[in-house]
Amino acid sequence: MGTYLLEMRESIKEMARVLKPSGYMVLVMGNNRVCGRKFRTQDFLCQIAEEIGFRAIVKLVDTIKSRGLMTKRNKTAAVIDREWVVLFQKPGRG
Repeated sequence: MGTYLLEMRESIKEMARVLKPSGYMVLVMGNNRVCGRKFRTQDFLCQIAEEIGFRAIVKLVDTIKSRGLMTKRNKTAAVIDREWVVLFQKPGRG
């Protein structure tokens, strides 16, 4: 999970770099289980985005009802039943 968070930090930093001032970024995230324990992905990614300078504008939670387009996941991964959709804004004048 550490590698995932480090890579996401770099991705969010790059989004901040390429977005215009006051631009928007949307992250869609789902919690999972790591080593049998609940991992609140959205808490960590929101914290990373805010540390980089983004401001959360809207946070929505959606229940996942269909799994028709789901890609193959690691056999130890839990099923994600809800996803968080968060709209962030980059600071600055637009």
